[in-house]
Formats: sequence, C-alpha cells, structure tokens
Amino acid sequence: MEPASCRPRLSYPKGYVMDLKVTSRNYDQLIENLISKIKSSATPFADTDPISIARRSSKALEDYEFFASTYFPQHINKPFGAFHR
Repeated sequence: MEPASCRPRLSYPKGYVMDLKVTSRNYDQLIENLISKIKSSATPFADTDPISIARRSSKALEDYEFFASTYFPQHINKPFGAFHR
C-alpha cells in the first residue's frame, strides 16, 4: 500500500481536501461527500425566467470564460490567462 502522501489529492476552496483513493468500500461515501460539498457551495441563479436562461445559455456557448465563471464559480476565481483563450 502506498503512503497517503503519495496518493493524488484534489484541493477545493477554503482548504477542503478530498482523498481520491477510491475503493469499493469508500465509493458511496466519497460520492455523498462530493454531492454535499457541491450543494453547500452552489448558488442558484436569481433570474430563472426563460428569456434570462436563453441569454445566459447563448452567451455561454460563445464565451468559454463566461461559461466557466458562471457555471463553475467555485473553481474559477481568477481571470483566464492568455493561453486559455
């Protein structure tokens, strides 16, 4: 068995770290932890009318940075670098 320090790790905002070593014993718990983390950090859109949804979707199809920062704000907290464009 490899030492814990050698296992891949994924960092989340605010110091949350999830161990990615998945086994048949811990799979369900890891999924539940991930769902809880997403639910606790996700915020619904204020504008949910069909016109706003269409505008947001249309802009997201044309602008990748807008898409990423709009739908994944917990992961995109800085402007894109030139190499992302």
